[in-house]
Amino acid sequence: MKEVKYAQVAVGNINVDIYLYLSKYPSSGDSTIANEAILSPGGSALNYATAVAIYGHVSHLVGVTSASPFMDYVLSEVVDKGVDVTYVRRIDGLPGLVIALVVDGKAENTLIRYRGVNTFLTPNDVPKDLLSSVSLIHIAGADPNVSLEILRRSLSLGVLSTYDPGVGLMINREKVVEAVKSSNIVFLNRREALDLTKGDPQKLIDMGIEVVVIKKGAAGAYAITSSEVFYAIAKPIHRVINTTGAGDALAAFFNSVFLESKDVGKALQYGVAAASLKTSCTWSIICFNKSALNRQLRESMVEHLHEPPSWVLED
Repeated sequence: MKEVKYAQVAVGNINVDIYLYLSKYPSSGDSTIANEAILSPGGSALNYATAVAIYGHVSHLVGVTSASPFMDYVLSEVVDKGVDVTYVRRIDGLPGLVIALVVDGKAENTLIRYRGVNTFLTPNDVPKDLLSSVSLIHIAGADPNVSLEILRRSLSLGVLSTYDPGVGLMINREKVVEAVKSSNIVFLNRREALDLTKGDPQKLIDMGIEVVVIKKGAAGAYAITSSEVFYAIAKPIHRVINTTGAGDALAAFFNSVFLESKDVGKALQYGVAAASLKTSCTWSIICFNKSALNRQLRESMVEHLHEPPSWVLED
């Protein structure tokens, strides 16, 4: 949360998140009644853009969403937090939806995704004048073919390019691999990293990536470069309520701090602190202030390792 000096653009999914809180899962052929339901803004790109704005950088959001009046409300929520939605294209159709089933109050959710009009995103939704005006572009959850083309255009302009494939591996693994190779920084969860490396995270560095961040949820995160490895973990200062969007908050704060300092260890510490705080928010977008972040940073540690330990990709 510093004086604005940088501009970033987040490209990818814009969703409506629907949380249903259940006492138990219904058995096959049965039904149940939800104890509570919450509708909120969501989507990996929207979550990221909001976190960047909260950090203090100029934040642009690029994506495709529904022309439905309900999406006016969704977008107004992030505009109020400082996100520019000028480049969000509105068309007829259903927005992306994520239904989260939260059983017995557990923070870990079962997610059901519907991509909706997110699938109409194209590389041309990121105009060259916007791309030329920002310090960093982050692509999150977009179709791998679209992601690859945008990343290639970004690199040709010298824009720092970061990538979180999200559900991309389920859509087109081959294109995700190409997109990863076209990125400066890549954010992966443990399963994604395992799928792409077959157990050896050094393979990602061998692809030419500057930094690989491997997210392991409550177990912290690793940042691996060609010469350094960092591990960071945060002890939550608040009760964990909702883990959705924690990875997006981690990426946003990591990138923001890295832009300013080029310090991978410091960036990772801020990232895990932001992710930990995000889990105390009801919605998938962050809900904390500078004071809370400073307190969480004091409960977050970062360790400089000599090499990736064998357990990086283990449960």
